[in-house]
Amino acid sequence: MKLLLDLFSSIWTGVVLLSLLFAYSALGSAAPAFRQMRIFEMTEFEWFHFWPFNTLIALICLTMTVTTIRRIPLKPVNYGVWMIHTGIITLAVGSVIYFSTKVEGDAPVVRRQVRIQLPGQAPATLVAMPGNSIELGGPENPYRFRIASIDPDWEILSGEDRGKRAYSVSVLVQSTEGIFIRQLLAGYPQYTEDLVRSTEPGPPWTRAKKALGEPLVDQGLELSLVYGPQEWFYLSNDISKNWALYLREFSEAGPPGPWVERPIEGLPLYNDYVADPADVWSTSPERARPLHVEVPAANATDDPLADVTIDVKSYLRYAVMETRRQIGGERFDPVVQVKLGTAKGHVEELQLVALDPRRRRAQGGWLVYEWVDSDQAFEKLLEPQEPTLRVRVPPASVDIEVPIRTLSRDDPDLPFETIEGTGYSWRVQNRHDGLVLPTGEVISVAVIQIRTPDRSFTRWVSDDPTKTRDLADVSDPAAEHPDAVELDTGIVMEYSPGVRPAPVTIVGGPTEDDLRLIVASFGEPPRSQTIAVGESVSIASQITLTVLRHAAHTSVVTRPMIVPRNQRNRDARARLSMIQVELPGAGESRSHWLEYHDWPILDSTHSLGRVVYRPLRVALDDGRTVELMFSRRRLRLPSPVALDDFVMETHVGGYTGQNLSILNWTSHIRFQTDDGWCEPLAVSVNDPKAFGGLWYFQAQWDPPSESSAGRNFTVLGVGSRHGVHVMLIGCCVAVAGMIWAFYVKPVLKRRCHQAGNTAVALGHRRTALRTAPAPEPAPVGAGEEGWS
Repeated sequence: MKLLLDLFSSIWTGVVLLSLLFAYSALGSAAPAFRQMRIFEMTEFEWFHFWPFNTLIALICLTMTVTTIRRIPLKPVNYGVWMIHTGIITLAVGSVIYFSTKVEGDAPVVRRQVRIQLPGQAPATLVAMPGNSIELGGPENPYRFRIASIDPDWEILSGEDRGKRAYSVSVLVQSTEGIFIRQLLAGYPQYTEDLVRSTEPGPPWTRAKKALGEPLVDQGLELSLVYGPQEWFYLSNDISKNWALYLREFSEAGPPGPWVERPIEGLPLYNDYVADPADVWSTSPERARPLHVEVPAANATDDPLADVTIDVKSYLRYAVMETRRQIGGERFDPVVQVKLGTAKGHVEELQLVALDPRRRRAQGGWLVYEWVDSDQAFEKLLEPQEPTLRVRVPPASVDIEVPIRTLSRDDPDLPFETIEGTGYSWRVQNRHDGLVLPTGEVISVAVIQIRTPDRSFTRWVSDDPTKTRDLADVSDPAAEHPDAVELDTGIVMEYSPGVRPAPVTIVGGPTEDDLRLIVASFGEPPRSQTIAVGESVSIASQITLTVLRHAAHTSVVTRPMIVPRNQRNRDARARLSMIQVELPGAGESRSHWLEYHDWPILDSTHSLGRVVYRPLRVALDDGRTVELMFSRRRLRLPSPVALDDFVMETHVGGYTGQNLSILNWTSHIRFQTDDGWCEPLAVSVNDPKAFGGLWYFQAQWDPPSESSAGRNFTVLGVGSRHGVHVMLIGCCVAVAGMIWAFYVKPVLKRRCHQAGNTAVALGHRRTALRTAPAPEPAPVGAGEEGWS
């Protein structure tokens, strides 16, 4: 026992422990790559919560305690040291409390949601986010609602609230009775009104009160803005790994049910683990590093696969799903892979797909891959044809076809062509050939400016007549194009795009082995030549093209593409992570890739705009369908929280699109209590608020974009702070001990020294008095002799 006491009261023991603690801390903080190695896979929090660190802290506290008791007597001159050591130990105890109970995450909270009440039906909600939509009413009385636009700073222009600003949501309503827009103002339900299509020249929409005499078109339809309370917060992976898998049963018959959470224990964070390298695309060879992380059901009552354990086979830190064509297969889908090289050594490989409107072109349309079925079709590619516009005015029996050679985009003074016998005149403003629509269709469009005695408008004339649209200079949120108006049927136009080869066109066909190259130089007729796989051809000054592969029949394969480390964006964090799971009972295709989601959003009606919502839907052998989502673990908030208002303060000049122009973000939030919603609390970045044992602070926000003015939701940081007061007390005690040691102790020692000096002087005096010789007595007769 004495040996142990001597060991833990030795100064060298303390020096060794402190040196080890310094080295351990340096590895965890200054060299994060070390703790992120495959053998550790630890966050900074986990590293400083690992057993070696805890052991070092415990041994240092033990050494400090034993040393203090055995070597430092408890007397006034040593009070400072005792207080310093007591404060450090108290700080360590507070840290244990803090880190052992620490939770931290975030909670997305929408600003408002639209409550929809149809007669005789249960109410439904739609998150107020531009583009969100929902269909209700059933086949007999169908309604479709879409958030057309949102203005977070709508100014009230009439009534007693004139001049105030409110959060405005415009909802497009479509039913069998017609179409209208209902405008809702948060906090001002009395100003709710409808807009209907105008029958007069000018803006396409007008107030229903002006057109119909009533502010609402459908009196039985109730729409209102209500809070969108958030009941959960999602744990951060920055503290510790908090992965989770969410499941639910899917049915076309009704709305989706709630997600059921399955925590994933043992999943890595920083490195890629691939079960089979053939399952991914990668720029460098991947080693097989399979995982075997079992994810059993945590809630057997609600889990749709309560008796099934899901196995996580692979984890990718930073990857995107990518579709590629592979040579060989039964599908006719011609593909050519080429390499472009320059004299300076720059090389780029491209894969072109003839039947894919998006992937048949590259380099901004400079390089095109075509497939022809005959030699005659190939010859047509060598014969440039002018684009033409056919104009018909049926009431006046006008039918003309003219070539398009000049655009008002290039010549603003281009005159309008007058159509004799009608009130129409026109000119071509621009042409857009080969536009790829979101549906994958490819169209060509001529932009025509049209004038009549009453108005002027723009027509987008497509080579597909069903895509032709008339546009005005006002906004129409109900149309596919924001400026679309009703098509003028008095004048009919048809556009035929010209045919001219791209600067470089690779042509396959008509047989599978045929491959030719067309190079069209400016001012010269196109030239063609045959080209073989592996052959390099000079297509421009110091630029060569080499065909690497070519096939008419290919197969389409979609896999995750692992992004090289030097191309990764650190701000993306875990947003591009994904896992590969094996789901028993899912037929032959049992392995599936799941993309990471910041939050398990309920469904598309609760979408948050740019936030990913792509759950995986899997058909089971028993006929059921389940949805899966990869995200983070969640905890229930003490009370539901709602966003009342969001205020953005900017520097001089306003918001520039960069966060540097923001002075502060403030979320005004409310918590639901037994008495209703509490008074708003202002939460900002550096001004957190506490409620229900948790602290809330501003973490993220909804910035403006091309399709939205933003500020439609906020993301609150949520965390606990247990043990902070204990640590604060420890710091105060340690500081008080330092003050005592540096200011009080010298005074005590000086007084003690002075007292000691005084005592010594008095002792010397007493000793001198005791040892001094007695004085000699005077002679007896001396006095008498003197008196005589």
